[in-house]
Amino acid sequence: MKTELIFIRHGSTTSNSNGVLHGRTDIPLAPLGLGQARRTAQRIASMGHVESMYSSPLQRALSTAREISQVTGVEPVLEPKLSEFDFGDLEGHTFDDLQVKHPELYLSLIDPNGFDQPFPNGESRSELYERVVGALEDITVNHREARVVVVAHLIVIATAIAHLTTGDPHDVVRYLVRNCSISHLELNGNRSADIHAIDDVSHLDETMSGTR
Repeated sequence: MKTELIFIRHGSTTSNSNGVLHGRTDIPLAPLGLGQARRTAQRIASMGHVESMYSSPLQRALSTAREISQVTGVEPVLEPKLSEFDFGDLEGHTFDDLQVKHPELYLSLIDPNGFDQPFPNGESRSELYERVVGALEDITVNHREARVVVVAHLIVIATAIAHLTTGDPHDVVRYLVRNCSISHLELNGNRSADIHAIDDVSHLDETMSGTR
């Protein structure tokens, strides 16, 4: 068996529904998000044995992980490096506000030239990339030839998938996954991981399919 990483984005929150930038702000799951997490837990249980599970310490991710834990018996290990992007002073603003009032910061999220530009009192994508890669290295070293679940956030998961597939941190825009989606990668010893699924929400019905 090769090492398998199953990335799960946390369930939906009111911030997701309203397009609000809440990276490090510790908000709970919405009722919809809790329902998504329970469906996702059943899906993970059906996939077979899980050796370990890592979660961002933010409650929206940890609550999702705990739902999975209830059906798999695997307790989540908290990994601070999996916390969402820190928007700093822009926490609580909307994406629309960011695009209109701070276009340079908005572009820094998608433009390679903005990779090193930090948000005021927040972080840059390069800083996020460094810590996410560090988390992946720790996980894969500690769990060789095992199936590991990783519960995290939109930008963190997009960054992880980009690193494990193309190795290009600017490919994050290709992997903007939905709430409680499953992205299943298998490490094969080569530079690019094998992809079994990206942004799979087949376990959720249309009313629960989540947002980006």
